[in-house]
Amino acid sequence: MGSLLPETARARRMRLLYLLILLLVNAVTFSQTDADYYSARFLKYEDYTYDSNIKTVILERNGEPLSDPVLTLKSEETLLLQFDLLDNEIEDYSYRIIHCDPDWKSSELSENEFIDGFNTDQISDYKHSLNTLEDYWHYQLIFPNAQMKPIISGNYLMVVFPTNDPDSIIITRRFLVVESKIQISGNAHRATVIEYRNTHQEIDFKINTTGIALSNPYGDLKVTILQNFNFSTSLTNIQPLFASNEELDYNLEQGNIMEAGSEYRILDLRTNKFLTQSIERIERDSIHGKMTTVLKPDLRLGTQRYSTNEDINGKFLIKIYEGRDAHLEGDYIHVKFRLKAIEDDSNLSYFIDGKFTDYQPSKKYRLEYNEVSGFYEKTLYIKQGYYNYRYITFDSKSQYSVIETEGSHYETRNVYDILVYWKANGTRYFQLIGDQKIQAGAFDSSIQKKH
Repeated sequence: MGSLLPETARARRMRLLYLLILLLVNAVTFSQTDADYYSARFLKYEDYTYDSNIKTVILERNGEPLSDPVLTLKSEETLLLQFDLLDNEIEDYSYRIIHCDPDWKSSELSENEFIDGFNTDQISDYKHSLNTLEDYWHYQLIFPNAQMKPIISGNYLMVVFPTNDPDSIIITRRFLVVESKIQISGNAHRATVIEYRNTHQEIDFKINTTGIALSNPYGDLKVTILQNFNFSTSLTNIQPLFASNEELDYNLEQGNIMEAGSEYRILDLRTNKFLTQSIERIERDSIHGKMTTVLKPDLRLGTQRYSTNEDINGKFLIKIYEGRDAHLEGDYIHVKFRLKAIEDDSNLSYFIDGKFTDYQPSKKYRLEYNEVSGFYEKTLYIKQGYYNYRYITFDSKSQYSVIETEGSHYETRNVYDILVYWKANGTRYFQLIGDQKIQAGAFDSSIQKKH
């Protein structure tokens, strides 16, 4: 039986002190857990830039500007990774690669099962900027190389980090390694379902499977569709409508349609000497000399009819008019985006979207309403070049759309990738056995390309 004697003052003080210490410990533990959970350095299996001092990340086929990061297995093709560190002090960076499944989760394989060479390698090619207001170091890496190369097909994630601190990730980038084992044929056209005919595009295709031993087409194969190589809006795990011994038919009408969107808006920052088409004015800081480019207010295009525009499908190109090497001589500029507001849009969040934002609706790209100007506004720090961008919305249910801000038209020119993954009997990973590009809209079919 416990004591029923009254608690002494000293005992009360000791008990209160113990409770206070316990609360403090729990608070510290919670803060650490919370910080770890929301840490920007938590590995994301997507295109993401984790460090605010890292800018202008590009991963494309070496020698092919604006190309997608796709390699053919056992070929001589290479990728070129480029990025800038906005700092006077140089940093040593290294990288590694992770083999992933079709859903972009780490596969079960150990590194020696998908890598020939070292597990990590250093990025040794870097140069300082030349005659720029913003000091930066420009890094580049050609991959695969003698130190590291992938030996199987599939999805891969490249992870870049400080050499002395592998846990402090600065960049992750997706790339694909393809081995062609099947034939894919198809086309992208106006959606069949009446409800979506004016706003969506339908991607119909067939897969000839004579090149593989396929026992279960509904489980051994996984199919993904990308629009303009944007994984954020991909269609995944698409099932065939019909399956025969040698052919799978994906003429679905539902489940293979996507918002067609509109042609991207254009931002031309190749010069700071004069105003280009979308720029209203350039403001200069008389003390530091740095510039802010204020764009003309962007109108909402949701109710506008389709109009052609020679865009580059959301990508960007680092280029300058004054200078020889844009990657070293291009300067960084504050760019102020402005989007016209409407009366009843309080349930929507607005983001700037494009390859230069990693297609990520993160806080750093979210527009805020300015009651004085009546616009949604955001200022970004961007390197000189030629950019595509658009505005996207997310509603309270995290539903993504461009219809409100850009409109969506079946005539829009888009490029679709049909990715086919296969898990062969007795293996522990999905091979990427086909990547077929299909053009939609007013394209010349002669530029269609297959891997």
